[in-house]
Amino acid sequence: MTRRRAPRTAEVIDASALVELRAALVAGASPAAALAAAAQPRLPSLSRALRLGTPLGRVAAELATGDARADLLVRALAVAEHAGAGAVDAVDQVRRATREERAVARLLAARTTQARGTAVVLTVLPAGVVALLTVLGGAPLAYYATSWGWVTGLLALALGGGGLLAARALVARAGAAAARADPLVGDPPPRRVGRAVWLLAPAVVAAAWIGGLGIALIVAGAGAALALRRPAAPTAEAGGAAEAIELVGVALRAGLPPVAALAATATVAPPLARPHLATAARRLRTGRPTGEALADTPLAALGAVLAAGERWGAPSGDALADLADELRADRRAAAEHAAERAQLLLIFPTTLLTLPAFALALLPPMLWRALDGLGRILA
Repeated sequence: MTRRRAPRTAEVIDASALVELRAALVAGASPAAALAAAAQPRLPSLSRALRLGTPLGRVAAELATGDARADLLVRALAVAEHAGAGAVDAVDQVRRATREERAVARLLAARTTQARGTAVVLTVLPAGVVALLTVLGGAPLAYYATSWGWVTGLLALALGGGGLLAARALVARAGAAAARADPLVGDPPPRRVGRAVWLLAPAVVAAAWIGGLGIALIVAGAGAALALRRPAAPTAEAGGAAEAIELVGVALRAGLPPVAALAATATVAPPLARPHLATAARRLRTGRPTGEALADTPLAALGAVLAAGERWGAPSGDALADLADELRADRRAAAEHAAERAQLLLIFPTTLLTLPAFALALLPPMLWRALDGLGRILA
């Protein structure tokens, strides 16, 4: 099946939709019908697919709403529909999970305020310097028409741009920390700095030969920014270990045995979890012990909980909900640590890039104007 693309504008589901959906399920509506009614004003593409008769399981496997909460809701209801029970419990579980995700988002927004503010200041700093020079009479601007003016001006722009990129990278790193704490998200690929230097050096030399030192500095700065930029930050959808564990818990509480629960969630779980769940279900069908079904995967903790429940004859649904909560707590701790670290590391681009850029943009033209005036007086 081909996964449908997420819409350009994320379709989000709010608390009122969850309340309406739960009420419809309690009243006896099927998961597909209740979801279609609750999603009508909020998730039009999802509601349209259900109203056209697309099976809920297929919708859950293919549709990406752009909102991780809505995706989890659709997947949980698809599992409940497959099991024939547990739809209300699935909605309650999604409500609890979304509260934790909102808490992490609020934490990141609060703890990265300084870094985001610094990025904004770095963006408007050059315009502020130009406005200040204009207010002072405009004469210092003539300094940038000189050869030294070109060098210092371009160097100031390079330092300011570097500070802006560094501040944005710190914010992005803090935002990605929660997702990288997910067991299903691997480490980012290593950056090949040596190869980048070898490729960049001829371009810098050629730029210096053709356009001079200023152009070479611009080329070097742009190349360094491209070479050292971090990979795209993963989103919660990129991992989804907690979500996959919760879906298995929904299936178990609905009455499915472990092998059927794993098979039912393998087709609708977050994409990175699907092959591991499918492999585990296949291993259980061939007689492998439950403890070994997921032992060599990032979802080994899920296999351990299932094995313990099987060993003692105890239900595993609540234990899996606790395990998912622990993984979300790990995400929250990672986000908080990264946000605090971003506040500390922000000192370096501010002192090493932002302040020198401001000094280079302001002081040389002022000194040039003063010396030029002194020379006229002495002449």
